[in-house]
Amino acid sequence: MKHRSLSVFAASAIIALGACSTAPGSSGGAGRTVYIGIELPQQGSELAGAEPVINGIQLAIKDAGNKAGPYTVESPKSVNFDDAKDGKHDPNTGAQNMTALVGNDQVVAVIGPLNSNVAAVQIRSRTRLVSSSARPPTRTRG
Repeated sequence: MKHRSLSVFAASAIIALGACSTAPGSSGGAGRTVYIGIELPQQGSELAGAEPVINGIQLAIKDAGNKAGPYTVESPKSVNFDDAKDGKHDPNTGAQNMTALVGNDQVVAVIGPLNSNVAAVQIRSRTRLVSSSARPPTRTRG
């Protein structure tokens, strides 16, 4: 199960990386570094669910050679946010995190959250969001 989850989220990260590419014939982005943000619970019992996702993101970026089209792709600690507070996921913390991520011009996609109540608050922001919990379809924005 752990390897399956890792594969699913690695695939999600690759989809997010693909969103970085430019249109054919475009010269925009050459040499630019973009970030994949992470917004997951990273403490308490929920760390067990987030850790394979984080590993999958890092693996997908590494397997892509840190490249997506003309872009260099990274996921530095500065865009890795924990939406847990006191060991449990927290919608308000998640909302603050998403505001910071959306405000960073280098962040082109965010992987997370894991929890629907955090997603419900975050979906109001305008960024690409890859989440295993963004259900029902009314919580999906593209």
